[in-house]
Amino acid sequence: MSRPPCVATLTRIAASGRVYDETDDPVAYVISANLHRRHLTTTQRGMVAAKLATLKRSDTLKKGDKNPDRSNDPSVADAATLLQVSEKTVKQAKQLIERGSKELVQAVERGKVNLNQAVNLVKQVESKSEQTKILSS
Repeated sequence: MSRPPCVATLTRIAASGRVYDETDDPVAYVISANLHRRHLTTTQRGMVAAKLATLKRSDTLKKGDKNPDRSNDPSVADAATLLQVSEKTVKQAKQLIERGSKELVQAVERGKVNLNQAVNLVKQVESKSEQTKILSS
């Protein structure tokens, strides 16, 4: 049973009062609606962009498909533009997420450690447990 038209319309109205167009990209809409309200540093926006750039859209996945259509997956350039950071920042953040310890990634996300410092640490110290020890000291 489908929803009554008035309910369907109400579910598309954002808190700002803007009607969400179902043809819009929902991720881009949420980010644009919230980015200006948050006081995120460039590093923090870069971390969000890196996670976005590694996001695999569930609508492109089909069960058992060995070659899923990835054309709708966000690229590094798309994520950088959306979060207003450079592609270099997104690539550095991706590198940190892939090679850094969980604690180091969290410290960068919270703004406790600069992204450049964290990436340099990851390049110098491969062991995640050693990274955590250095971070704790």
